[in-house]
Amino acid sequence: MIIEWIKLGLSVVSLLVSVGMFIYIRIDRRDRATTKSIEDLKGYVNAKLDDKCTRITRLEEVVKNVPSHNDLGEIYREMRKQSETMAAMNASLSAQSATLSAMKELVGRMDTFWRDHK
Repeated sequence: MIIEWIKLGLSVVSLLVSVGMFIYIRIDRRDRATTKSIEDLKGYVNAKLDDKCTRITRLEEVVKNVPSHNDLGEIYREMRKQSETMAAMNASLSAQSATLSAMKELVGRMDTFWRDHK
């Protein structure tokens, strides 16, 4: 009878050890799957971040060379000066054109006078 109790005790211990091992293995596999998923996500996120960092660096290089508001103001002032200079040149050319037209008319009259009074 004691042997049967010992066999029953050993069976119960064996069953408890088997159940414990089953639970341990199940939790361990779940942890491994979770850890693998996390590592995969880390790799994916790191690759995306590297791409974004590269793009941001390129944008920073471009933005560094963009003219500032002061530069644009200076360009606007230069363009206004050039416009004023062109307007003055246009007025001067108009005056010269009027003078040349008057001289052409005068020369034409003088030519007519001299041809008529030979």
